[in-house]
Amino acid sequence: MLYIKPQHQHALKAPRVLNKKLPGCVLFDQDSAALISMAPESSMHIRPATTIDADAIAAVHYAALEQFHDFYGAFFERHPREILPLSTRLALKNPKNHFLVVVAPDTDAVVGFIRYHVVDATEPPAATTLEKPTESADTEPTAPSIFAIKPHMKDLWERFGHPREEEMDECYERAVDGRKHNYVKNIMVDPHHQRKGIGAKLLQSVIDISDAEKIPTFLVASAEGYGLYKKLGFEDLGTWTIDNDYWSKEIIRHEGELGIMGNEGLAQTYRGTHEVEKYMMRWIIEKQ
Repeated sequence: MLYIKPQHQHALKAPRVLNKKLPGCVLFDQDSAALISMAPESSMHIRPATTIDADAIAAVHYAALEQFHDFYGAFFERHPREILPLSTRLALKNPKNHFLVVVAPDTDAVVGFIRYHVVDATEPPAATTLEKPTESADTEPTAPSIFAIKPHMKDLWERFGHPREEEMDECYERAVDGRKHNYVKNIMVDPHHQRKGIGAKLLQSVIDISDAEKIPTFLVASAEGYGLYKKLGFEDLGTWTIDNDYWSKEIIRHEGELGIMGNEGLAQTYRGTHEVEKYMMRWIIEKQ
């Protein structure tokens, strides 16, 4: 799912049932075939991100997930335009998080990024979905959670995530089985620069790092990029679907019973929309 669970952010275009996992997504270009067939722009440069890049990364993240701001914004006390800059700055301060950005050569503007978390063998699983919004690994313990859920939406939020999140956590923990691994939490590309192979180039960079260290790579995949993931050696672990159509109507019904108005347009906006979350792992592949 988006925003609140960074490892599960991904998005799709309604009404096609395609693929964010904010809160992971692994969001690639709009056409997986284009990702596989098109070479990345040779002039695009990949470099490690710095704290100076925080706002630019957040802007790419916000633009890539634009379709779902209203849906998840109905749950959160803060709007995603405020959540993403704050969460990005905090994530960049966490030494376990690694960000790579793609910059345009003519402007040095950030047009895409990948965020991955190095999970050591001795550590607990990375940011499982069972974390509550007030217990986000990327927030400071003494600060109010930037992912806080509106008080009147907390019960519905719990129903929204159950039992899917528990099943996903169990699947992840079973797959990694205590191994050191790289956990890809986000791959985002600015909509104006999609279908140029940028997402594939970013993912390949992390794969190369994993291969050099002889550790597996885990990600939450979108259905749109599924062909690319398979081509790069990722294997299926499990698939879960979020019915945004149904839950948008539940939001309207729930708030209506409380006499709260303002989100009635969600039913039309998310008619026929689903998110598909695929857990995938690329195991250690020995170079010949």
